Amino acid sequence: MRFRQIALFAAALICVHAYAKDVYIAQAAAGLQDGSSCANAQSVAWFNRTSGQIAPGDTVHLCGVISTMVEPKDDGISGSPITIVFEKDAKISAPSFWVGVRQFGTGINLDKRHFYIVDGGQNGTIEATSNGTPGVNEHSDDISGVDTDRAGDITIHNLTITGMYRRTPYSHDANKYGCGSWGGSMTGTNIFENNTVTDANCGVQWNTDNTQGGTMIVRNNSISRVSWGFASGGGGPVRLQFYGNQLFDGYVWSGQIQTGDGHFHNDPFHIWTTSSTTSFQQLAVYNNWVFGDWGDNSTGAFYFECQGPANDCPALIYNNIVSSKSGFTNGAVALKYAEHVRIFNNVFASPGNAIQIEDNTLGDTSTPTRYVDVENNLFYGVNTPMALNDNSTYGTVDHNAYWDTSVGNDAHKITGNPKVDSNFVPAPGSPLIGQGVNLSAYFTVDRVGSPRPSSGAWTIGAYEGASGSGSKPAAPPRLTATPK
Repeated sequence: MRFRQIALFAAALICVHAYAKDVYIAQAAAGLQDGSSCANAQSVAWFNRTSGQIAPGDTVHLCGVISTMVEPKDDGISGSPITIVFEKDAKISAPSFWVGVRQFGTGINLDKRHFYIVDGGQNGTIEATSNGTPGVNEHSDDISGVDTDRAGDITIHNLTITGMYRRTPYSHDANKYGCGSWGGSMTGTNIFENNTVTDANCGVQWNTDNTQGGTMIVRNNSISRVSWGFASGGGGPVRLQFYGNQLFDGYVWSGQIQTGDGHFHNDPFHIWTTSSTTSFQQLAVYNNWVFGDWGDNSTGAFYFECQGPANDCPALIYNNIVSSKSGFTNGAVALKYAEHVRIFNNVFASPGNAIQIEDNTLGDTSTPTRYVDVENNLFYGVNTPMALNDNSTYGTVDHNAYWDTSVGNDAHKITGNPKVDSNFVPAPGSPLIGQGVNLSAYFTVDRVGSPRPSSGAWTIGAYEGASGSGSKPAAPPRLTATPK
């Protein structure tokens, strides 16, 4: 019976793929209006009207300029997601996507939808052209590029999302509106990759279901002119990987605010666990680059605000570079109630604290140890490499390099000129080369994918190999990935 059920399921999948279809939609119907091509597109109104327009395995092609929300009514299934793909030069564009009678607005609405891929194709864009600071923009609405509330198993890639909220720097605009993608109570595996997000309060804010939790993978994105690059309060058990992202220029959210809470929490990466049901697992933050100007109301480049059960966000933080010209109030890595954190092979080159531990574990002053290990990092021109805002202690601190900053108590520290280029790649002859401890039990490559030695000494910092030159941070490549 079991083998018969498997065979029937396999046959059903074959039928799904055999009958998968392509549907083309545009703002207005065209030509034969049968959805067979952009020249014969069905209208968005037709597509949004009822369920039954698409099925698992189908591909929806967006054509031309669409000025209203795209709202599918059907779900894909595991192994046969529904794909929404932007044809060349297609975009969803309007001054704002807000619909007053619904008190809601987004470019693509995947609320309660499951098993979807949103693919920007060659140059797909979702843009709000006049939403932001009042008096400068026509609208000041709380909108998003892709809404994933109560959704699951969503992949968003190769897409540009811009203008969800264009804030005038140092204005008194207290609205914390607009996200590249926003979703709560998400389930399954959700991926945000190879996207460009500019001008919004948050690049990505995803929270998972309080009971089921979920997996979040945020990788290889360029996120700028935001208050939060990535933010999550979790929900249930959360598996999170955040890597290969470039985060810059949050200064547009600076300025003293006369209303609201008086400041903006400008953090490239911010997670928190205020609920006892939330625990971040498989938490890895690596190969990211934080640069540019993050303004005057930042807390941390990587802020872990872990206030739930003990040891609820044991993070592995490695191969990152923090080189913004503005410092972060608490630290480039700010740890609140965090335990069992490993900070390896990073470059810290921003003013202020590089790492700061704050607040005792669940307020228990009798057990202040945090087990925060700090190894193989380059501290370059920071004010304080490792700060404490309570009576906690660090764990293993060794094999770090210090330049133009105070020196730690490492038994095997480097204090001479590190001889790195403008991208912090060590030059030939750098004292960083071959002076780090081997951490291959935790990871095996540097930030550009070059292998670290499986045995013997490593190079301190984010790069294993020496180079006489480097390149400025560039937009991430347009890659294709399949959700797992």
